[in-house]
Amino acid sequence: MKRSLFIGAITLGLLIGCSNEGSKDIEENEQDTIASSEKSTEELKTWNVTTQNSIQIKNENVDLLGEIGDYVLRSDVFRIETEGLYTWYLWTQDQNKEDLIGKKVSIKGISEKNKGEEMHLSDGEIQELSEDEILSLPDSDRMVKFEAKITPLREGRWKLKTYLENNLLGTTVISVQAK
Repeated sequence: MKRSLFIGAITLGLLIGCSNEGSKDIEENEQDTIASSEKSTEELKTWNVTTQNSIQIKNENVDLLGEIGDYVLRSDVFRIETEGLYTWYLWTQDQNKEDLIGKKVSIKGISEKNKGEEMHLSDGEIQELSEDEILSLPDSDRMVKFEAKITPLREGRWKLKTYLENNLLGTTVISVQAK
């Protein structure tokens, strides 16, 4: 009888100890789920098409995606399986501008439908602005540009990420339309 009580007490102690561990695991899993859920919500927010701004160039409104004074993509229609030449503008620190001219920029894209698949879309080279751009763009003395030919492979939203020597310059979310 004493032996049965002893075994029962040990079993009860083990069960209580295990249930505490189990509740810790459950709490940790709940925290992971909450963090994952918050991350998913944040990820969804970043798939909003980048804010469009307009500037006046030679009495014509030019639409730019991004933040003027920082990093923008000249807005144009992106069509599935149609090659287009697109221009990005980058505002720099005065002392860095000359160092950037001639450097290679790599453009990678992620389709909203294949979020985990980043693919190489094109390369470009940082260059000086044209005379017209110098005369018409704000703070053009601090600006450089790069151009790239891109052929989107599927409809929907895309994140275009531009890299200079493996450093992210900026990300633009665009909408690719049907042909």
